[in-house]
Amino acid sequence: MDSQLRDNILSVVDSTDRLRVLDAAEAQAAIAELGARFVEDTSVIWWWESLRPPTVRIPYGDADGLEWLLRLVPDEATVRLAVTDDEAPPWLMVEGRIDALVEILRQLRIFEYWIAPAEAEWMVFDTHSNALVVAGCLVDMVSDGLPIG
Repeated sequence: MDSQLRDNILSVVDSTDRLRVLDAAEAQAAIAELGARFVEDTSVIWWWESLRPPTVRIPYGDADGLEWLLRLVPDEATVRLAVTDDEAPPWLMVEGRIDALVEILRQLRIFEYWIAPAEAEWMVFDTHSNALVVAGCLVDMVSDGLPIG
């Protein structure tokens, strides 16, 4: 992982008590669980290209992808954000409420990431092609007409 991005993330996380960085063992366990549940080939860099169906792709183009993410993820959700940034694991993981994570994402340079709850019920990827890719139980919510457009 780019050391400047890592330092920037750690600095932003250290400035708030609303977020925490997962230790290496916690992050590795979360990555293993989510990979086993949702990903066909965990050796690929962009897991969103190898997700088990069903999935939903939500292109947001030039719109604010973080606003779309806030509409998609439950308001009170505590999630884990994996900073993938076009790199293979291990990934830096930050845990906190979705609103706090979006706040820090707005302060950092653009990078690829995914988020998921600790319960590993779903994953949402923000891709370099300006699309959210959704797997797990949130797929049903999107299919049922979640107001994201």
